Amino acid sequence: MILMLYSALIFLALAGVRDASACNMLGLSGGVGYTSPEYSSPSHPSVSPHNLDCLYKIDAQSSSNVIKVTFNPFNLENHVNCAYDYVAVYEGPTTASRLLGKYCGPKSLFFVTGRGRYMYMHYHTDASIPSNGFRFRFSISASASPSCDQLTIGGGPGTGFITSPGYPTSYPHHADCRYRIDAGRSDRPITLTFTAFHLEDHSHCIYDYIEIRNGSEGNWSPNARKYCGTTAPAPLVIIGQRYVYIRFLSDVSVSGNGFQIQYNISDNSAPLPCTSTFNVRYTVHTSPLYYTPGYPNHSPHSLDCSYRINTPSGSDIIRVHFQYFNLERHTACQYDYVAVYEGPNESSRLIGKYCGQNTSFVVTGRAPNMFIRYRTDDTVPSSGFRFTFRTWVRPASTPASCDQLSLGGGTGMGYITSPNYPNTYPRHSDCRYRINAGSSNRMITLKFTSFNVETNINCNHDYVDVRLGSSGNWSPTSRRYCGIRPLPHKL
Repeated sequence: MILMLYSALIFLALAGVRDASACNMLGLSGGVGYTSPEYSSPSHPSVSPHNLDCLYKIDAQSSSNVIKVTFNPFNLENHVNCAYDYVAVYEGPTTASRLLGKYCGPKSLFFVTGRGRYMYMHYHTDASIPSNGFRFRFSISASASPSCDQLTIGGGPGTGFITSPGYPTSYPHHADCRYRIDAGRSDRPITLTFTAFHLEDHSHCIYDYIEIRNGSEGNWSPNARKYCGTTAPAPLVIIGQRYVYIRFLSDVSVSGNGFQIQYNISDNSAPLPCTSTFNVRYTVHTSPLYYTPGYPNHSPHSLDCSYRINTPSGSDIIRVHFQYFNLERHTACQYDYVAVYEGPNESSRLIGKYCGQNTSFVVTGRAPNMFIRYRTDDTVPSSGFRFTFRTWVRPASTPASCDQLSLGGGTGMGYITSPNYPNTYPRHSDCRYRINAGSSNRMITLKFTSFNVETNINCNHDYVDVRLGSSGNWSPTSRRYCGIRPLPHKL
C-alpha cells in the first residue's frame, strides 16, 4: 500500500500536474512569457465531488497582457445551457466582469483567451450526475498588435462595413478585435451580411474565429454564434437588442484574408393588415419588422389573419424570425396560435403550430412560398408578436439535395445518416427522410446510435425533427432533438 502511494506521487510530479484539491486557487500569477504547470480539478481523473464551487484567479501582472487558458481534457455533465456542472470564465477579477464563456459537456482540447490583468474562473458541480472534471494550464503574453477595437459603431439607422485588420490582405497573428454596433433602440433590427469570409478552418473553431453576441458588454449567452472557415455564414438579423458585440480572435499560426461584414440598422417597422401578401423581388431579401394587429397591447378577439410570402425563381430558403411572441398557451395550440406552412396555402406541409410565450424563435422552410395563419379565439387575450423574414440562396458548398424519401417499403432495417457522417455535416443542410413501413400495422423503431448536433436550449439552430405521416406535417406528437446529451430513447 505504501509503495502504490509513492508511485502515484512520483507520477504526479513527473507529469507536472498540480491537484487543485483545495478547490480555491486565488494566487495564480505570472508575467510575460510565463507558462504555468498543469492544474487539475479536485479528484481528477476520478469523478469530482458533488456541490463544488471552486474559484481560480489568474493575475497577469499588467493590464496590457493577454491570458490564455488551455483545457485538456475536459469532461463535465452536458446541458444545452450548462445549467448543472460548468466552468464559467470571466475577463476580469470577479464574476461581475465580462463573461467570456460557460463550458460543459465532454470536449477535446480548447482555449479561452482574455485581455487584461486578471482572469477569474468558477467551477461548479451540482448534486446529481458525476463527471471527471478537467486539467488546465495558462500562459501570459504581451499584446502583439495595436488595438483594433471599434466600440462606437452605429447609433441609429444606417449602414456600414466592419473588416478584419489589414483586409483584404491577411490578418495578423494574435489579433483580438472587439466591435460593438449600437442601434440606438432595441426595436430596430440589425442585419449582418458577410460579404467576404476567409479564416483558418477547424471543426470547433478553436483557432481563428468570429463570435457574435448580444448586449453592450458581449457577455456569453446560449445564443452566441461562432464562425470560422471559408464559407460565408448566412445573413443574421438581430431583433430586440440595442447592441451587437462581435469579437475576432486569431492565433499564432495560419492566417486568411479575413472578413468583411456589412451591417444595416433599420428603422422600418409597420403594423400588418390582417391579410397580407409579400411579393419578394430579389432572391436575397430582408424584410422590415412587422407586428400583428393591436401589438404590443391585446390583439382583437376572433382574428383570422393570413400572410403569404412569395419569392422569385432562384431563392432557396425562407426564414421567419418571430420575437416577443405571446399567445394563449395550450398543449395542442387549439385556441390562439400561429400555423406556418411550407407552400402557398393551408394545404401545404404544416411546418409548425405555435402558441404560448417565446422571446425569439425561427421557422425555416424551402422556397418559393410560405403561408402563415394567425388566429385568436374569443376568450383569453394576448399581445401577439413581431416578425421579420429573410430569403436567400443556398451556398454552393451545401449539397443541392440530401433527401431520402423512399426508405423501407416493407420489413427490414437500415441506417440514416447526416450528410458527410461521421465527418462534420455542412452548414445550411435541410435533409428530409421518409420511412415507409408498407402497412400501418407494422411497427417502426428508431434507435439513435450516434448523435452530435449543435446545442441550443430550444433546438432553434441545428436539430432533428421526427414526425408521423407521409408529408411530415406537424402534430403535438412531433419531437425535436439537438445537442450531445445522452442519446434519445428508442422511438
